[in-house]
Amino acid sequence: MSDSLVVRDIARKAKRIFPLMGRLMESQMRVPAIPMPPVHFHVLNRIDYQAHTLTELADAMSVSAASLSRTITVLEERGWVTRERSDEDRRKVLIHITPEGNGVLAEIEERTEEFLADTLSTLSQDDLTTLSDGLDILIGAFSNQMSHVPSDSNQ
Repeated sequence: MSDSLVVRDIARKAKRIFPLMGRLMESQMRVPAIPMPPVHFHVLNRIDYQAHTLTELADAMSVSAASLSRTITVLEERGWVTRERSDEDRRKVLIHITPEGNGVLAEIEERTEEFLADTLSTLSQDDLTTLSDGLDILIGAFSNQMSHVPSDSNQ
């Protein structure tokens, strides 16, 4: 098989596994302890490291500001985010994650990691080693591509 066919075959496999993994991990967010639509997780995850305005979040998530505003209101009512006026520009309202929001995010990430570990625990040691090596290569390839993508802070 030529190199281009091997690359295409790998790309097809990746296209199959990434959505499957995404759906399975999203299902872990919907357990009764913390029922959370994926959009709530994505907002919390995005503001975990840096506060954003509603417009910045809406643009980054490709949703309307009106729709996201309703989501932010729900997150605010749950105590997971706050809206605060910017000290530098009083016209800007920044959305911050709260300690409670961080706790929810950490719990979901822990549950997701546990789920993945349980799923992978059925693999042989050789398969786990091969998978780990492959994931390291994949992380490197995508990290290289990310260096060509504008960061959120540049928008």
